[in-house]
Amino acid sequence: MRAWFYGLVLYMAYLTLVISAVNPACQCVVYQSYGRSHGKFYSPDFPDYYGRNEDCILYTFIGDLKEIVEITFMEFDLKPPQLHGQCDDFLRLFQNVDRPVVNEHSQYDVELCGNSEQLKQKTYYSRGRSLILEFHSDNSKVNYTGFRGKFKFLSRAEYKTDGHLVHGTPCTYQIQSNNNSTTGKFFSPDYPQNYPPYSDCQYIFYGLDGETVKVEFKNIQIHNGELSCRESPDKLIIHDGQDDKATILREYCDVWNSEEVISTGPYMFIQFKSNGINQMKGFAATYKFEKSFTGPTIKPGENNIGNLYCNWTVIVICKLSHLLKDYMIALCFSFLDNLNSFIWHK
Repeated sequence: MRAWFYGLVLYMAYLTLVISAVNPACQCVVYQSYGRSHGKFYSPDFPDYYGRNEDCILYTFIGDLKEIVEITFMEFDLKPPQLHGQCDDFLRLFQNVDRPVVNEHSQYDVELCGNSEQLKQKTYYSRGRSLILEFHSDNSKVNYTGFRGKFKFLSRAEYKTDGHLVHGTPCTYQIQSNNNSTTGKFFSPDYPQNYPPYSDCQYIFYGLDGETVKVEFKNIQIHNGELSCRESPDKLIIHDGQDDKATILREYCDVWNSEEVISTGPYMFIQFKSNGINQMKGFAATYKFEKSFTGPTIKPGENNIGNLYCNWTVIVICKLSHLLKDYMIALCFSFLDNLNSFIWHK
């Protein structure tokens, strides 16, 4: 074997194993968790040009039983695809293998070639504990450096939706408030992998009397194809009630970060839909059931009103919700005694 192969395995101090391969003659490198959380991987001879007839090299990542694998390409430079899209030199990703084994009958999930700018995304995840890469180059002379990447083993529990999955449904969840549970998290299907085509999911929140539901979307990545969210087939719809007939508070598509939505009452109904054309990462969110509060009516000039802490949420509902990024909300006070007593959240 070549020096890069020995150096890679020794540097990572991981175990190299012989496994069943797409081609029985494949060279195999295995990165196994064993309590280690991250590392790096490279194409042959990187950063020099990789050679001809690399048929094939398998990079196999194996996490612990309750882990998934994340890989990110920091540099990527393979032979460009042909005009009709076929890749002569390629890196294939097997993200949904039940065991860390592939053979000539295994179906890959993604095939990559070209350079970094041609990649639709640079980070990929396994569904289970294993992820396998297959690298191949043809017999033509090339002047491409290959790839450099990093990997992590992540806890699968971090991406588990809290709540009750309704029997017989792929992604309908009922999430209820009680004395022991008022906060949690929820995700698009298969997160952090891309959501599957033709998703149709519901997340139904049931608060107690006197509560509201606050949802914060940490990250949203939903394909919209330059359409408005109302017209986009892939979108999130947040309703202020128990079902899809309730008032729409917001619609989301495209890319957003740190978006907060609060219901006016104890219920919230969230829909997530996608078609079969393009899929992205989806969304990650947290929820909290909060006590609502209706304070006394305060007239200008009144003093000695006691210690009050009040929240006001201003919500703009727009049919063309993708335009909200370009709008601001102006607040005009007819009377304001102490501006410093306000805490502003955007």
